[in-house]
Amino acid sequence: MMTDEELKGWLLAKAEVAIAGVLAKHGSTDAISLREIETLALTAGQEMSAAVVETLMRENMGGAQWVACPKCGRTMHNKGKRRRYSTTDSGNTFVERFYYYCPTCRTGLFRTDKIVRAEGKGA
Repeated sequence: MMTDEELKGWLLAKAEVAIAGVLAKHGSTDAISLREIETLALTAGQEMSAAVVETLMRENMGGAQWVACPKCGRTMHNKGKRRRYSTTDSGNTFVERFYYYCPTCRTGLFRTDKIVRAEGKGA
């Protein structure tokens, strides 16, 4: 897991990329309309929102650790990371999640599924 300072540095780097994109597009014309300004602002905001969501979801997942099977309570086997792409209100993003499998119950789950459901955003 990253420290708060490392997270801050990572997010600041993402913000600098978004700002550089705005400046590059803004400097390419002499006159810019209100609609173009608004589009630049919204695009930069969506890029930052997606970066925050992606970064914090990855941090929430943490490292591989043991997970109890919700059916039988036995320790599930860590089957490695799987990538999931999703579209949120903040834009397109992906997270790599650890997949766990219980050979006794033949049940599989991703650790972040519990986090998303706990916040009331999953089914």
